[in-house]
Amino acid sequence: MYFALSMLIFWLVVYNVLVVPILYAGFAGAAWRGGKAREGFLARRSWEQRLRADLDRLKSRDRIVMFHATSVGELLQALPIARILKTAYPNISIGLSVFSASGYNYFKPNPAVDFICYLPLDSYHQAKRFFTLVRPVCWIVSKFDAWPNHLYRCHKEGIPALLTAATLSESSRRIGPVVGSFHKAFYSLFTMNFPIAEPDRERFRLLFPKDDACVVTGDTRFDEVVYRSRGAREKAENLPLDAARRQYFMLASIWESDETVVLPAALDLLKQNPSASVLITPHEPREKFVQAIEKRCEEAGVKSTRYSRLEGNPAPDVRVVIIDTVGILAQLYSISSFAYVGGSFGPGVHNVMEPAILGNPVMFGPRHINSFEALQMKRRGGAFEIATAEQFRAKAAELLTSREYRQSVGGKVKEYVLENVGAAQRTVDAARPLFDRVLS
Repeated sequence: MYFALSMLIFWLVVYNVLVVPILYAGFAGAAWRGGKAREGFLARRSWEQRLRADLDRLKSRDRIVMFHATSVGELLQALPIARILKTAYPNISIGLSVFSASGYNYFKPNPAVDFICYLPLDSYHQAKRFFTLVRPVCWIVSKFDAWPNHLYRCHKEGIPALLTAATLSESSRRIGPVVGSFHKAFYSLFTMNFPIAEPDRERFRLLFPKDDACVVTGDTRFDEVVYRSRGAREKAENLPLDAARRQYFMLASIWESDETVVLPAALDLLKQNPSASVLITPHEPREKFVQAIEKRCEEAGVKSTRYSRLEGNPAPDVRVVIIDTVGILAQLYSISSFAYVGGSFGPGVHNVMEPAILGNPVMFGPRHINSFEALQMKRRGGAFEIATAEQFRAKAAELLTSREYRQSVGGKVKEYVLENVGAAQRTVDAARPLFDRVLS
């Protein structure tokens, strides 16, 4: 116990003296270059005033549960647990802090969440100010964003800290020889840990030594994906798309690195299949990227349009629709025959569960080890890895031409998602004694 406390203090000093200044300098440098880093940096200048205003609007500040998410994916993992807690303990208030501008901008008003804020940058004094201001009775972190000073402040003030939908990959730097000692000092401050699978639990033993408080409950993203898919087909009837006459397929969340491989093959497919059309959702619909897609379509002799310019169903000769709006992804998947999910020729594949729950066979590129779900779907024969344009063209042609094959494959991935629903309820049930103590 004394040794563990000594290591905690040692690493806390090292982190604040050596690491925090570098993190601040790196964040300021990224902000200077512009983009979302700049947006998040500037917003944090007034984080305290904005948070005070949000707290003043609460009906009650006695029992605040704070969730924290890095960005969009972790935010979606937090929401199912927040909904259950809000129903079970109606007198609580729920706050959500996020690190990235993407997560902050993505969030829409939600009955389960009373306010959203940026998490202040992780210095000792900023963390202390944050927890002094909010005074939460519980701190719930989604997946992995465990900031040392914020965790230490929970420990110092006796606030239970929970890690939910937790993952720890085999190749994670968090379990390296020296870095592992650093992370163990802070991960040990979590009160409870809820990994998504048994292999993660085994690896967490290196960082989180409380076996009885480490319970596998699954990935809460499955719950959120199913929740968000409800009513998608009915809502899709109002889209300005001609699903009755067109056979749509999707290139979803694509980056430039995806576009160069799959778009030329997709355009070739359109020429061979007169009733087919493609819906393209860029990961970030920057004007330069959208124009590059339009140019490639023009060079291939295929007419395209932007979704925002549609006033009714696309003209018969429009074969490509570039989705330059947000909030309709589930509806688009509901009218799609299959989906290629992007990021997998770049940093790593994006969410494969969203198309799967709506019965879409899924394709992705070689970089998908970041997604446990992609690996499982591939093993089941419901998802396919493609490494070249020719592989995409061959598999897409097979899916386009065989309705029976498409439904069989799509059924496998949908079944996989449905089998994994319930992680949020299992997490709440496992922590019920703690929640009853601090929330009732």
